[in-house]
Amino acid sequence: MLIANRVSLHSESFIIIITPYSMDSKPESRNGLSASGKPLVTQTTSAAVPNTQVFHFGDWIITITKAPIMSSQCLCAKESSIASIASHQSGNCVPGSGGRCVFCRNEARFTLKYLPDMVFVENSLRIENAKTQSGIEFNAVDAVNSIGEQPSGDIQVASASVWQESRTEALKTYGSKTVQYDWTYTPDYRGSVFGTMHSQPTVEELDLELLKRRDAVLLFDEIQLYGDELDDNGCSEMDLKIRIVDSYVFVLMRFYLRVDHVFVRLYDTRLLLKKGENFMLREYAVRESKIPDLPKSVSPMDPMQIWSALSPLKTFMKS
Repeated sequence: MLIANRVSLHSESFIIIITPYSMDSKPESRNGLSASGKPLVTQTTSAAVPNTQVFHFGDWIITITKAPIMSSQCLCAKESSIASIASHQSGNCVPGSGGRCVFCRNEARFTLKYLPDMVFVENSLRIENAKTQSGIEFNAVDAVNSIGEQPSGDIQVASASVWQESRTEALKTYGSKTVQYDWTYTPDYRGSVFGTMHSQPTVEELDLELLKRRDAVLLFDEIQLYGDELDDNGCSEMDLKIRIVDSYVFVLMRFYLRVDHVFVRLYDTRLLLKKGENFMLREYAVRESKIPDLPKSVSPMDPMQIWSALSPLKTFMKS
């Protein structure tokens, strides 16, 4: 299998080519049943496990998983129980009636030392070819683990210069200790490919006319991955949107950063899977600007306005 990277002037795209499947398979109907009469969407809900929704799109299986935010400490016993914290620290976590808590199940999966305030650790979107067991997944753990250990660019909150001016003499005497992690939580993430997929350049582009059509929506959902309010100095958040119609599956994963009065950034990954084709096209684009440089009509608090006003600035090529 193959993922192909399209080189363009302002953005990056990937085209994922899977082993061809039958082009004469019967299409799904719009009444929620597959050609064989089986449900296109199945769902499981339990207080003890994440909520999982499965959608069948030809030879592809699309799985949406959602679960609560990961807490900052063990909640296996009562939340106020000192014994619960002590037992977790000693490695002898006490499971409650629902099994181990989200924190205990996932704490060891992270490589990043300082996590965003809100991590939906078990949230994910998985697109898998049933015949080849290969595909792509978007998940919170890989997204968070892609955040750099060093600060991302020379970005400071608006109050930083005022703070420095008021402490000029102290800074001269004692120096300054900068934060040694990316407090903006900017990811380097475009999804997690699994199975036998590879990449190569391509001139393919997203079919914008197809995406503009008002086709009946079979499934729409939003999946949050992580977020942080930057100590009330803005926001840093990453989420997913998926739309499935009879003729295609479309995914938008967006990272949105706003440092109040200072800076905005959008990282967009768009993925298109058309019915009857044996590949997916993935496009990646970066938009960013200092807030004073934005058009006056654009609100820095509205990602859609930012996306419309700014052209992509950078190209990243990674297989």
